[in-house]
Amino acid sequence: MPSKACGGFHLVVTNAGTSAIAVRMNGEAITTVEPGGTADIAQYGNYPAPAMPWEVDATRVKDGAVVFTAHLDNDGTDGRRVQVDDALAGDLALTLFVC
Repeated sequence: MPSKACGGFHLVVTNAGTSAIAVRMNGEAITTVEPGGTADIAQYGNYPAPAMPWEVDATRVKDGAVVFTAHLDNDGTDGRRVQVDDALAGDLALTLFVC
């Protein structure tokens, strides 16, 4: 079971590109990750995420191009670290984990 003490489910977004990335979950704007920045989006964290499942999309702010979309859900593997995608066009890395 996800722990509220450590934030529950997390999606860590790292932007290694040169353009800001806007992240939305279930149709809601969550945060914008600046170039060189990282955001730890958690159920119970600084960038609170909606209840799972998560429909995630990330777009470049400068032109609105979609760089990532995913459907993320709790598949019962609580406690395991799962790599969602380690490189998208060399600019964006996402990691999903639960604590």
